[in-house]
Amino acid sequence: MNTNTTLSLLLSGALLISCGLVGCLPYKVNTVDFHQTSSTCSGMLPKIGIDTNVSITGPFGGFIRSKKPYAIAVDHTDMSFSIAAVEFTKVVVTYQDGTTDPGVAKLKLPQRFASRHHVSINSGGPPPTYTFETPMRLITARVPKVISRNEPFTLVMEGRFIKDSGQTIPFKIKKSFAPQFENSVQSWDEVISGV
Repeated sequence: MNTNTTLSLLLSGALLISCGLVGCLPYKVNTVDFHQTSSTCSGMLPKIGIDTNVSITGPFGGFIRSKKPYAIAVDHTDMSFSIAAVEFTKVVVTYQDGTTDPGVAKLKLPQRFASRHHVSINSGGPPPTYTFETPMRLITARVPKVISRNEPFTLVMEGRFIKDSGQTIPFKIKKSFAPQFENSVQSWDEVISGV
């Protein structure tokens, strides 16, 4: 290695250290988040959200982007320990211009997602501390590739919870969502802190 290369490496290293190693390296943020604007639902319901497939290109600066098509995220916590699965029999995404997202037509319905056993371990209190365990069942799932536009839409889902006994609990969900965009440049510290 020659003297110029060594000097360049030392100066680059000193610059990174003086900037807090990564604090000065920017991320270009180009993301979308869908916020619920209205809701009409009946029955016991799973929690529904929109997963915009956010990805980060590098640990020391780069890009943070949403990537279409987006998915419907499904979550349900069963404290009764009796729900074996959730099944969706209808999924429709309709944009304000009246068109239905083409990704929905590719879904193979019904879509069924099984629950899994989970134990939440919590502790707290002033000394002496205590610890307790809470058994539950969780359903976490994604209905992929059903939202392909960054526009307001209405989501209609119908389905049922299936208990261990075979009994079913039907539900209907109708929620409207609107996009909120973020186009910014953030430091590593801002990205990590969620500012």
